Amino acid sequence: MEQAIAHKLPAFLSTIHSNTALVFGLLDTFYDEQASLREVRQILQRLLGSFQEMKSKGVSLLLVCFRKDRCTEGTQSVIQHTQKRCGPCVQTRYQ
Repeated sequence: MEQAIAHKLPAFLSTIHSNTALVFGLLDTFYDEQASLREVRQILQRLLGSFQEMKSKGVSLLLVCFRKDRCTEGTQSVIQHTQKRCGPCVQTRYQ
């Protein structure tokens, strides 16, 4: 997922002359308890850098994440950090 978002997404947006992207399930891959917290942090730091670069080029991103309640406590703190760095966050619940 990191490769697709950090490298392929900007190129794709440029190809289709768009400055808006929706990213679904970015954090879902980190809910697995087998993923080390260190690795999760490193990946998210690199992705946040990619998001900042895209933002500086006028790209608007909407990150949509599900199942936030199923992650580990450590991953939850990383998600909260990510939310703070990404900007406004809207949380909704659905049935």
